[in-house]
This record gives sequence, structure tokens and C-alpha cells, in this order.
Amino acid sequence: MKYKSIPENKTSYGHKWRLNKWSKVEGGISLCNNGFHCSNNFISAMNYVTPGYLALVEVRGDKLEQSDKSVHQEMRVVRFAKWTKKDSISLAIFSAELVLDRYEDEYPYDMRPRQAIEAAWAAAEAAARTAAWAAARTAARAAWAAAEAAARAAARQDILNKCHEFIMERKFQ
Repeated sequence: MKYKSIPENKTSYGHKWRLNKWSKVEGGISLCNNGFHCSNNFISAMNYVTPGYLALVEVRGDKLEQSDKSVHQEMRVVRFAKWTKKDSISLAIFSAELVLDRYEDEYPYDMRPRQAIEAAWAAAEAAARTAAWAAARTAARAAWAAAEAAARAAARQDILNKCHEFIMERKFQ
């Protein structure tokens, strides 16, 4: 299974994505130029297209691959999941949690990141009002910024895998 980030209108570069319909590109495929692109995980896919939807896709035919994406001659979406502002906030908070221990190992008396993460989760859970969303976004940004130094030392692939699993559990289970 491969993964794709699709804009809100389910259209990318003039192609309208439809569930369970195989699409085939004309001509030769070329990374970043011609073909249907996808990634091995959602985090990589989201680096290329701001998600309105995340999609599980199947591919066939000719393909070219690089480390974070691939291009294919044929592709179909087998499942869509709407990506929301709440999803983005939850992923940001979760990502900050992944590096919190490393940060606290280096700065054991600085409780700001932990407090910001706790406040962000509380605000995100009670996000019925716009003010709660603003607080969650602010807290998530603060937590992320405070933990950023420690994140540099973290194993990048491990973090990406955990974030991908987080998305799979929330959107596709």
C-alpha cells in the first residue's frame, strides 16, 4: 500500500481523484514531471501537498522511486480520509510528545514543554469553540519549538514511522 496527500477539491494537476477508479498517465513517467506520485508514509506525502484528504492508493505499471516518493503509470485510490485542522493540531502535539523525553533528559528542570503539551491536548479535546482551537494551536507550536533542539538528535525514521502509525490509527482504523 502507498500513501497520497490530496487537496481539498480532490484534484491534483488537473486530475480528479475518484474512489476505486484506476487512472493511467499518458506518455513516459518522470519524477516531479509526469505520472501519479505517492509516498511510503503519510508524513512524506504531506510534505508535497497540503492535505485536504489522505488516501491509501494502489499502483501498477511502470514506476520510478526515490527515498521519499515514487511516480507510477497507474494509480487508484482505495480509501479517502478527510484531513482536518484538528488532525494537524493532534499530529503536532503527538510529534512534540515523541521528543519530550529527550528534551527533559537535557533540560530536566524545564517543565514548559510538558505543560504546553498537556494544555494543548486539553484544548484540542475541548475544541468546540474557536478560542480553544487557537489555544491548542499556540500550545502545540510552543511545545514543538521547545522540543525542537532535542528532536534534532532523535532518530528521524523512527519519528516518521510513529507519526505515520498515529495517522493510520486515527484515520484508517
